[in-house]
Amino acid sequence: MKIYACFFHETDRRQEHETAHALLRFVLRQEYGIEEFSLAKNSHGKPFLSSHPHIHINLSHCKGLALCAAGNAPLGIDCEPVSKMRIGAARRVCAPQETEQLQNSDNPDLLFARIWTLKESFVKAVGRGISYPMKNAVFSFNNGHIITNVTGAHFCQYIIAEKYVISGCFAEKSVNFSLNILTNTAFYDYTV
Repeated sequence: MKIYACFFHETDRRQEHETAHALLRFVLRQEYGIEEFSLAKNSHGKPFLSSHPHIHINLSHCKGLALCAAGNAPLGIDCEPVSKMRIGAARRVCAPQETEQLQNSDNPDLLFARIWTLKESFVKAVGRGISYPMKNAVFSFNNGHIITNVTGAHFCQYIIAEKYVISGCFAEKSVNFSLNILTNTAFYDYTV
């Protein structure tokens, strides 16, 4: 699974959305030679290429960052800036063992962003979005490895300068993950 990322200074939600879609156009042209495509959404809102159903895609964006991933099996990605952990959100989505990790962490804000983005990438990969009971997917970390009770899925995670967390979930067993960071000028022609 290749994840493409673009950082930018704009903080407007519309700009984030447009940048993620520009990344999608860039990825489809660069990786698959696709110039034109039709985008649709499943019943939970997950986008897919109705014109190329064998290519799985996912988009994510947050303040200052947009992502696009593509691959040959179901996948999901999520990105978040590291910010003050919201206790209410943690209680709604975290299993008891995750809540305990957060309480014992030296950096609960970063840890919550790591857990949250893994959960989001998983529910996006299975195509259910937040309708999936988030507490059922449990994550922890050991010596740089992601530990989970989720079967049939593989995860990757990138922490960018402890300011952003990017997570990916892929349904294929033997997968190589890569993060490709682009500048706005690298795909300028695709932003129209």
